[in-house]
Amino acid sequence: MRILAYDSNDQRVNISGVGNHLVNDKRIATFCAVTSTQLKLVLLVFHQYAYVPEQTQSIHSKIQLQDYGNLV
Repeated sequence: MRILAYDSNDQRVNISGVGNHLVNDKRIATFCAVTSTQLKLVLLVFHQYAYVPEQTQSIHSKIQLQDYGNLV
């Protein structure tokens, strides 16, 4: 995933509950990624994700994805 833009209000978030860890004061951003489907390449856009540069993978919240109208 790559950063498209940081939140314009410099919004930040604290993350807890994943493996009993606590991560504080991370910037919110919009990210994008490209994936292939059965038909073609698709650009995925993820709004309001925390930027945690120490992590190499992302955790996607089912509730967050559903809030944007996705079927999960």
